[in-house]
Amino acid sequence: MTPFPLTYAAARARFRAAAHAAGARTGAVELPGRRGAEGEALSIDWATVEPRGPRSGDGTLVLICGTHGPEGPAGSAILCGILDAVAARPRGFPRLLVVHGLNPWGFSWVSRADEANIDLNRNMIPEGQPRPRNSAYDRIVPVFEVADWQEDTADILLAALDAHAAQHGARAVTNALLSGQYHAADGLNYGGDAPAWATQELVALLLRETHPGERVQVLDLHTGVAGRGALALLAFQVATPPDPAQAALLRCMARRPGNAIGAEGLADHSGLIVTGIGAALPDRRVSGTVVELGTAPRRQIRAALLLDLWLRRHAPPSPLHELRCDAAAAVLLRRGLLTVFSPLDDPEWRDVLVAQTRGMADAIMAWPRA
Repeated sequence: MTPFPLTYAAARARFRAAAHAAGARTGAVELPGRRGAEGEALSIDWATVEPRGPRSGDGTLVLICGTHGPEGPAGSAILCGILDAVAARPRGFPRLLVVHGLNPWGFSWVSRADEANIDLNRNMIPEGQPRPRNSAYDRIVPVFEVADWQEDTADILLAALDAHAAQHGARAVTNALLSGQYHAADGLNYGGDAPAWATQELVALLLRETHPGERVQVLDLHTGVAGRGALALLAFQVATPPDPAQAALLRCMARRPGNAIGAEGLADHSGLIVTGIGAALPDRRVSGTVVELGTAPRRQIRAALLLDLWLRRHAPPSPLHELRCDAAAAVLLRRGLLTVFSPLDDPEWRDVLVAQTRGMADAIMAWPRA
């Protein structure tokens, strides 16, 4: 079994084997009515590792991967590496709840969005709060909509976005593209008009596997934002009162050169998973961090996001618009998405991922004592 699988089916098998070796209690919930790119069943898998040996403090550390499909292979490799560390040195770890493939459809089909074109990391608007209106999104749509994807399409679209930024400001473009929008169901970073299947299942899992009053710290694993091979630690959810264990964990993870707490040039995000969990579990002391492992320059990532949207609109298995791309061409284009978001075929980047995983495991060993 390869330690760095690129497909959902192989990554799921690797995760289940790692969870078993770590002595975890496991479970899964299957996505109804959908199959993966290899015809496989699709599910969110989870593993709970109970602490062995004396631990001070209380709480559960929640690790999530695969919120965005193309980032799933990299996140899965990190989760499996941490479970391997648990198996190798089982005493001393805190209680862990490890969630694999939160977006199984997107993981299998290499799509940022889920089976309904919902970006799960824009979907968790707290109950009772209105979904924000991203009016800037409508202004920028004509800039990136294209009928066909050619070899030079990415460069053309990036130049058009640069011209739009020169007129309206770079931050306006960033927010238009990335903050989330809730009115264009076939659009980029669509947050949906109701909780998605995956976010409902995640909340139900957390309610079952954590307890009122306890500390719950969430690490949602992504790729991008940071410099190549570095971590950006984005603490979007801070408990009330602030949990010193969150700050201590982030400081420990930031010790590796290049890693940093925070990042510049971020959008004003809405509907993030880590903040949504905090609102959904008000009787827990929830803190949450988005962990971004850098893969490529942000311009390249932005171009990949637009390609991903184009594939959702025009390629199998379920195009939102007219079909303009056959299955074979779609496979090649999606392989390009993986080189941007999960470059596990690159030995140098893979070695950095292993080193970062080792550092994360060491930091987790100290939580929540530090």
